[in-house]
Amino acid sequence: MQDSPVWIRTGSAVTAGPSATLLAETHLLEGVKTVRDTARRTGAAVATLVAVVLSVGGHGGEPGPVADNLETWNAKIAAVPQPAGAGCLAADFPRLTWRRVACAAAPTEPMAPRLRGPGPVTDVGALGGGANASTPAGELIAKANGSFQNVVHVQHVDSVLAGVANVGAYTLQLNTNTFAATVCGVGHDQCKGWKQFLFANEGSAAASRSSVYIQYWIQHYFTTCPGGWTEYVPAGTVPLPDDKFCYFTPPLSGTAFAAPVPVTNLAIPTLLLTGEANVAGSGQDKVTMNDGLGHIVSAQTTPPIIPTQTIWWTAAEFNVFGYGNTATAVFNDPGRHYGDFGDTSLRAKTEIDYGGTKKPVCNSASFSAESNNLTVENVKLPNGPGLPAIVLPERLTGTPSVQGCMAAAVLGDTHEQTVAGTLYDFQATGDFVEAQIGSAFEVQTRKVSGAPIWPNASLNRSVATRMGTTRVALCDGTRLVVNGTTTPLASGATLSLPTGVTVRRVSNVYLVKDQSTGNNVRIAANLGANYVYNDVQVGVGDWPQTVRGLAGNPDNDDPTVLAAADGARFSIPLSFNDLYGRYGTSWRVNPLTTMLSACTAGGSGNPATPFYASNLPNQIWGQAYTICQGAGIVVKEWLDACTLDVGVLGPSAAAAYVGREPAAVSANPIQPAPPCSGPSPGPVCVRAGRTE
Repeated sequence: MQDSPVWIRTGSAVTAGPSATLLAETHLLEGVKTVRDTARRTGAAVATLVAVVLSVGGHGGEPGPVADNLETWNAKIAAVPQPAGAGCLAADFPRLTWRRVACAAAPTEPMAPRLRGPGPVTDVGALGGGANASTPAGELIAKANGSFQNVVHVQHVDSVLAGVANVGAYTLQLNTNTFAATVCGVGHDQCKGWKQFLFANEGSAAASRSSVYIQYWIQHYFTTCPGGWTEYVPAGTVPLPDDKFCYFTPPLSGTAFAAPVPVTNLAIPTLLLTGEANVAGSGQDKVTMNDGLGHIVSAQTTPPIIPTQTIWWTAAEFNVFGYGNTATAVFNDPGRHYGDFGDTSLRAKTEIDYGGTKKPVCNSASFSAESNNLTVENVKLPNGPGLPAIVLPERLTGTPSVQGCMAAAVLGDTHEQTVAGTLYDFQATGDFVEAQIGSAFEVQTRKVSGAPIWPNASLNRSVATRMGTTRVALCDGTRLVVNGTTTPLASGATLSLPTGVTVRRVSNVYLVKDQSTGNNVRIAANLGANYVYNDVQVGVGDWPQTVRGLAGNPDNDDPTVLAAADGARFSIPLSFNDLYGRYGTSWRVNPLTTMLSACTAGGSGNPATPFYASNLPNQIWGQAYTICQGAGIVVKEWLDACTLDVGVLGPSAAAAYVGREPAAVSANPIQPAPPCSGPSPGPVCVRAGRTE
C-alpha cells in the first residue's frame, strides 16, 4: 500500500507535504518527547497531553486526505486481521498494516508464582495482583485484556528486591489460572501448568529494554525439570527432589519496542496488554502489547506445556508488578528522589472474553509472587458495554484499606451500606450481626445510644469478627481482644496468627484479614469525637456469595431488597415498623452468643422516631452542612449523612464520606434544609447556599 500525501497548514497557506507515514511518525516522536517532558515538569496526565498532541492535523476543511488521529487508528488497526502463524509482528501509527519482524530473546528472570501453604503469613497491605476474574460457569477464556484507568500521579517506579532498586523497572502481567498439564502425567494432582503473558520494562540494570513475551511454568513438578527448563527455588526455601518449580521462555519468541516504555504511559487509555490461548484453533498462544503511543508488537508461539482438558483457562489476573524474582514495584518512593505523591492511584482493569456477557466471578487472590506498594481497595464489577471485567482501585497510602471483591460499610450514627450498595439508616441499640458468610465469617457491632443529647441516634461502640476459629474484637475503640485475651498492638505492627488471620494497625485504623478467604474488616476508631465510635467496613473476598446480616442483600447484586434472618424479604424503603420490628429484631445477637462480651456493656432498644439531618436544630444543621460542603462532599445522600454525623459526632466525622461514590439505592428520604430561622440565621443560611 502506497502512502498518500497529507496536507500541511503553514500560516494561512496549505501545501502538499511528505507522506502521511513520515509526517505522522515525525510528529509522533516530537509529540511524545513534548508529552513526557511536560508531564515531568507539571505532573499532568500523559493521556491528556497525548490527546492534544495527536489531535493536531488537517481538520476543518483542508483539501485532500488527512492522517487519522491516534484514537481512530487504534480502533481501525484492531480490526485489521493479523497474519496467521507463529512469529512476531508489529504495527505503527498511522499505517493500517501488520508487518513481520524478527523475534528476539526474552528476559531470563523468573516472574514467580505465589506460593501457598500452611503457616502464618505477613500482610503488608499490598495484595500483589489483588484479585482475578473467573468465568461465571467455568467457561473457556479465549482472550483477556489488561489496561488502566484513572491514573493519578504515577511518575516513577523502581523494582525493589532485597532492598536493592532497579530504577525504572516494572512488569505488566496477565496471568492465567493453573491447570492440569500433560507433562504432569497421571497420579500427580499437585503438579500444575501456568502461563503468563508479559510486558517487562527492564530498567537501568538491563539497558532499558522493553520486552513482550510469554513465560511458562510447571508448579510442584515431581522430578528434575525437563530439558531446557530452569528450576526456580523460592528464597528462603529448601528445594525438594519431588516438588520442583520449573519455568521456560521459548527461545527467540519475544519481541520488543524500539525504546523503553516508561511507567507514565500507564495513564494512556490505549495502553493495552492482551493474551490469547489456542489462537484460531492453532494450539498456539499469543501476547500483544499496545504502548499507547502508536506502537503495537505481538508474539505468537507454540506452548511447551499442553493442558489435559479442553477447558482450562477460566481465570485471569492483570496488574503492574515488580521485575521478577518476587520484586515489588515501588511507586514514587519518597525515600529516594521522587518527592511525595501521597495521592498516587490507578485502576487496573481485567477484561475476559469467554463468549458471554455475565459479570465475572471475582476472587481475592493473586497468582504472582511479584507485587507493588499500592493498596488494593474494594474491587469494582462494572456494568455496561464491553467485555465482562473487574477493576482494581489501588492507592499509595499508609493507612490500611478495606479489600475484596465486594464491600459494605457501617458509618457514623449509624449509616448502613450493604454489599449491593443499599444505603439506609439504622438507629437501634444492642449487638447486631452486620455480615455473615456461612459458618466461616461473621462481623458483629455493639451499637449504643447517643442519649441524653441524641436519644434517637446510635453509633458503633465496639466491633468483633470471627474468621474460622479466630475471634478478634476492638472494644471501645481502644482495646484489642484476640480469642478472649487482651493483646496490645503498636501502630505500624502486624499480628500474624497461626490460623492465617492477620491484624494490622496503623494509628487508629485496624485491618483484620483472613488470608485463606480474603474476607477482611477495617475498623477506624474515632476517639476524639463527641462520642467514642468506630467506622466499620467489611471486605468480601470472593463474589458472588450470600452475605447475611444488616449489611447483606438476599440476591447479591440487587440493592432493592433486604432480608431478615428468617428469610423474610423487604423491599426498599422499609417502613419504620418493619425496619426496627421484624427485620432489625431478627439480626439482634443473643447475649449468650455475642462476640462482644469482653467489651463495655450497652443497652438494647429502638429509636422512638426516625432521626435524620433535618431533625437537627437549625443552627447545628447549618454549621454541619457547611463543614461537609467544605470537605468536598457533593453526593446528596452522603451529604445528608455527613451533616447528621458532624452535627452529632463532631467535625472529624466528615472524613468518612470524602470521595465516596453514590449509593446504588438510598432508602433514606432526601433531607430538606431547615428554614432560615432562629438565632442569627443570616450567616448560616449564606454559608449553606441559601438566601431566604
